[in-house]
Amino acid sequence: PIDIGTIYPTLEEFKMTVRQFAINKEFDLGTNKSCKTRYRAYCRSGDDCSWRINGTKHKGQGTVEVNKLICFLLLILIFV
Repeated sequence: PIDIGTIYPTLEEFKMTVRQFAINKEFDLGTNKSCKTRYRAYCRSGDDCSWRINGTKHKGQGTVEVNKLICFLLLILIFV
């Protein structure tokens, strides 16, 4: 599961989890402002997908904590 406060053993494992989540939910994943201590990713599949996640590496440790998660998918239903 991906939730705020979830801790991952390494930055690479966190990245892999986020990539797999995007594959499972079938959306294009984009990255933004990532470096050796943080990873920011977002949904770039269109305006109706505003999913975002930020993970930051703990100082002096290899663990990464999810510190921001926005999970909003706009669903539009059209009845004919």
